[in-house]
Amino acid sequence: MALKVVAIEKSYGELKVLDRVSFDVKPNEFICIVGESGCGKTTLLKIIAGIEKADKGEVVFGKDNPKIGFVFQDARILPWKTVIGNIEFVLDAAKMDRAI
Repeated sequence: MALKVVAIEKSYGELKVLDRVSFDVKPNEFICIVGESGCGKTTLLKIIAGIEKADKGEVVFGKDNPKIGFVFQDARILPWKTVIGNIEFVLDAAKMDRAI
């Protein structure tokens, strides 16, 4: 098991976005999370990535220190930084030259 999502629940006020969502992802398995706009896809991914906290449930990784990548639907740059400044924010100097 690479990832186990167990009974995740998340609400915003009275709106329940995730209701006991559970699934396993095997090592090297590729999954897609699909659904209507507003059904909780992004919320679920934010919980898995640790950006947001679930109200209930847990996310369990199969290995220590998992690498998690997250690509937002809209631009997530820091507007007060330059292009280089935004890259420096997420990469160390050794990787930055290669990225540019």
